[in-house]
Amino acid sequence: MVSANSDVVANTAKVGYTDALVSANSDVVANTAKVGYTDTLVSANSDVVANTAKVGYTDALVSANSDVAANTAKVGYTDALVSANSDVVANTAKVGYTDALVSANSDVVQILLRLVIQTHWFLQIQM
Repeated sequence: MVSANSDVVANTAKVGYTDALVSANSDVVANTAKVGYTDTLVSANSDVVANTAKVGYTDALVSANSDVAANTAKVGYTDALVSANSDVVANTAKVGYTDALVSANSDVVQILLRLVIQTHWFLQIQM
């Protein structure tokens, strides 16, 4: 079936593009000088032209963004922000571990018991 197709038979010797094939293709010939974006190509593209002045965030773009505008004065956590956070407010009195917190932690209780037993054992050996 393939051998009966004259287009396939005529194509069997091709392993790539030859200079003759490339030169005979008008689309390729018209494109041979292009190695990237030229000033002419960029200038002809209206999307690119509309964007040429942008080098980052301008004052106008930032000011127009309400999310950014609302955040301009923030340089860290303010007293007002901390006070408004209920999780932080609930934690303000904690400055370390209290006896009640340590006693409520079963891992700490087990370690303390082991220390007491080891100390007692060590003192018994020393006597």
